Amino acid sequence: MESPDHQSRPPAVLPLPRLEDPRFAGLLAYGREKDPRGDVVHAWIAGLAFGLQPLTPVAAWIGLAILAGYAVLRLHATWRCLPLLLQRPLMLAWIGMSLWSLLAISWSPDPTEGFENSGVLRVVLLITASWPVLDRWRPILFGMAAGSAVQMVFQLLMYIGVMENFNETHSAWTMTGGISRHTGNTAVWASTSACLMLGIAMKPVRGRCWAVVLGACCIGSLILAGSRTLLMAFPIAILPQVFLGVRHAATRRVKFAAMGGLALGFLGILALPVVAPSSLPVKRLSAMASELDKAWSDQNFNTSSGLRWFWWRETAEMVPSDPIVGHGSGSFRVEFEKHLDAQEDHSDFPRKAYRDDPHSMIALELAERGAVGFLLWASIFVLGIHGAWRASKRNPALAGVLGGWIILFIYAIPASIQLSGFTMSLGAVLVAFSISRPKTVSPET
Repeated sequence: MESPDHQSRPPAVLPLPRLEDPRFAGLLAYGREKDPRGDVVHAWIAGLAFGLQPLTPVAAWIGLAILAGYAVLRLHATWRCLPLLLQRPLMLAWIGMSLWSLLAISWSPDPTEGFENSGVLRVVLLITASWPVLDRWRPILFGMAAGSAVQMVFQLLMYIGVMENFNETHSAWTMTGGISRHTGNTAVWASTSACLMLGIAMKPVRGRCWAVVLGACCIGSLILAGSRTLLMAFPIAILPQVFLGVRHAATRRVKFAAMGGLALGFLGILALPVVAPSSLPVKRLSAMASELDKAWSDQNFNTSSGLRWFWWRETAEMVPSDPIVGHGSGSFRVEFEKHLDAQEDHSDFPRKAYRDDPHSMIALELAERGAVGFLLWASIFVLGIHGAWRASKRNPALAGVLGGWIILFIYAIPASIQLSGFTMSLGAVLVAFSISRPKTVSPET
């Protein structure tokens, strides 16, 4: 007969178990069983850290430091589950992207810029530090949405004039990113959090009412930010969520309610230009269409959309000179200036064209790290979307993670997400929730 001490021993870490091996679930559960109170505190700290990410760079740093510090204190109980990450393809793709970005500094003409840009790779700590407690998803996701709700309060105060609008460039549009000072970064977090809250609100789980309230605040933050890309991305992202919600709905009533809500929502979007032609979303999208038309027909690049078209067009011509490994991390400004100055007629190029990045993840990755870097990022998105789909089947309340990946992918087209701590931390959060976990009874069930 085995002794109690023998029965309480943790599962062996090596060889690393496969997902379906009971040892995988046992290693994840060991930290919770050995330190149950610490596990709960860990989850709430993770929610606080995730909620601080969309506010300001300083707040994001503080949140990351608190979470990483507490995770270190709990290593005595959780270290056994961390090596499991090294077996998951999505995590390996993220690590590969990070290592390739660092290696690419070695052939960059501007290594100083490369080192500065690599600072965002610290967000990998969000994945490793939260991995042991992601089964306790409720405080983590609610904390994340609460961060966007707090940002919405600051945006609203700026909109009505109680606070000064830090986003001076967009003050004429009454747009504001709140205290983050960037409308796009605020909007991408808000729209992703809204998707997550929608996923929770569609399931009969504890906290549905809070999910509705926080989701509404996140949508308000998205509208106040006025990001054209995210205003288009959000309706697209919720389509698969509604499909998953209908698929997992327990009753016909819920299914009809979900489909009816979706139909009414899209009818509202189609009617918005007629009902409210002067609303901020309509004005912003109309301006984008006008700017692109001027860029294509009149070569007028002195607009936000026109400049992006110019950057992408010229970057596409620059990439073939080093297509496999790129020109090196941090090299874009140097190489782009060389490319522009080498052209015979460059006197009419807008001054703003000389920038550190082309405002596109795809263009920047191809220019600086070539096809290798692009394929690594492509694998992250493919594996992430696949992992999010599997996570939604394991726990339908996590259906919003899939919407988050769609939003981040669309936002990556006109934004260099690998240069911003805001967007890289969002990517890390999505990776963390998309890494496969065994189908066990969650403490949130």
